[in-house]
Amino acid sequence: MKRKFFVSVFLAVFILSVFSGCNKQRGNLRYDRAFIDPIKKARQELFLYMVCNQVPGCAIAVSIGGKTVWEEGLGLASKELNAPVTLETKFRIGGVSKLFTSLVYYMLIEKGEINGDSLVSGYFPEFASKKYPLRLKNLASETSGIRQPLPKEKKRNLLNVTIANGLNLFKNDSLLFKPGDYEYPSPYNYNLLGAIIEKNEGKDFKKVVKAMLLDTLQMGNTVPDFSSAIIKDRSDFYDRDFISRLINAPSLGRFYLLPSEGYLSTPDDILKLGNALLMPEYFSDSLKSMIYKPFTLNNGNETTKANGWEIFKSRYDQSIIYLFSGRTLGGSTHLIIHPKTKMVIAVSANLDDEIDPLPSWKVWKAFDDHINGRDKEKDKEKGADKDKEKGK
Repeated sequence: MKRKFFVSVFLAVFILSVFSGCNKQRGNLRYDRAFIDPIKKARQELFLYMVCNQVPGCAIAVSIGGKTVWEEGLGLASKELNAPVTLETKFRIGGVSKLFTSLVYYMLIEKGEINGDSLVSGYFPEFASKKYPLRLKNLASETSGIRQPLPKEKKRNLLNVTIANGLNLFKNDSLLFKPGDYEYPSPYNYNLLGAIIEKNEGKDFKKVVKAMLLDTLQMGNTVPDFSSAIIKDRSDFYDRDFISRLINAPSLGRFYLLPSEGYLSTPDDILKLGNALLMPEYFSDSLKSMIYKPFTLNNGNETTKANGWEIFKSRYDQSIIYLFSGRTLGGSTHLIIHPKTKMVIAVSANLDDEIDPLPSWKVWKAFDDHINGRDKEKDKEKGADKDKEKGK
């Protein structure tokens, strides 16, 4: 109890000292003073999360109505060099890389250049020998029956292995079930979908994503995580050993994982993508209806996710909230989009959040309470309670 009290007091004093000035930009921090109260609350949640989970560094970006109201780097990008996280620090975003692949896939569908009902064997004939026909739509919805990576495959160092050659890891394995029977997430679904996009477009997957998505949205800090390349502002990455001590995550060849979990990015870049999904000038309504639509299984039930998106309803007004989360060895990222309030939140860390998820929902609540005036109501209630105690 004493330790928790000390940590809480320390964080409160530190947060007040940082935000006591009138500058809106300071080092690794940019903020709008109109949102100072939810920023303080959310910042405390982030610090508590980092302390409790031994997270070396993380970064966050929040926008309301397309305007960034808070962006900050917290902690260390490198413990060995004592280098702080900056607004340009690049994190491993894990499964959020699937979002890039999914968007490109649906953009090609919208252009009529690809068909979700097409057979995978039309691109890679070796998949024709499967017991059941496998279609592109089963890859995007992760209902293909393709297995998940084995434990030894997750940390296998495959340098200079292309996306197409990476299919050798699983292409000869039987499908676990008839495509469309169940929802079964696996990065291999999106690796295969990325290889198909490469074949369809006749160019490298990374070039397709850059031309169709990253350049358009000016996501200049989003790049492939090539282990041998010198990448400016790339964070160090961390893992836990068998007794949960923090260790350096191994450097792995990740080129073949690019469509599923192989990108580096910043919360600011992910924020740009989230805002683009809110604004009509970037993605059409028909495309957004496709990416947010759950897949109908063979039994008539819908999948719990829609192309990787988890869909929630606010307990306050039942408005729809979208979450896209990703984790990988040495990194984790969350993207939240709340269309009603036009709020977008992006959080990244240089340690995976498998044990305890990033506190993105607590950040959302702090800002949602502020926007809807619930924080003021709570402050009034606390003030009334104090007055009652004084009167006793």
